[in-house]
This record gives sequence, C-alpha cells and structure tokens, in this order.
Amino acid sequence: MATLTAVSDVVTAERYFSIPGDAKPDAISGEPAKKLKYYAGGVWRESKTSKFMPCYDPSTGAVIAMRRNAPPKRSKKLFMQL
Repeated sequence: MATLTAVSDVVTAERYFSIPGDAKPDAISGEPAKKLKYYAGGVWRESKTSKFMPCYDPSTGAVIAMRRNAPPKRSKKLFMQL
C-alpha cells in the first residue's frame, strides 16, 4: 500500500483500518475484510473488543469490513470525551 510523506511525519493510507494476518477472504469478493479502527481524542485507535459486526457492500453482499460492536455506554463515554 502507498505511504504518503508529510513535512514532519509519515501518514499511511491505512490509518483507519487494519487487515489481520489471519483474515479469511470473503467468498464473494475474494478480499479479506478490513478491521475498522475508531477515532477518539484525535487518534485512530484499535479496539480491544473481540466482538465485531460485518459491514456489507449492498450491491454485492460481500463483507468489506468488520466494525467493533461497542456497547452503548462505551460509545457514549467516548463521544463525551471529544
């Protein structure tokens, strides 16, 4: 993947997602699903939860990403910190 160089640091195109090494390819697209990060306090963060929900491409039905399944209390707490 491409890496973009800024004046003072390196910004990667994958800052909002990661692809786990053990990710299996989707049966429809053949691509592994991206594991989405969340943005809090000005930083993209990896979720510590093991519960994720699939995000589907509505035109094909392929799983294109996995998003964290945060309980409402946790989501509200993160929102209030911003």
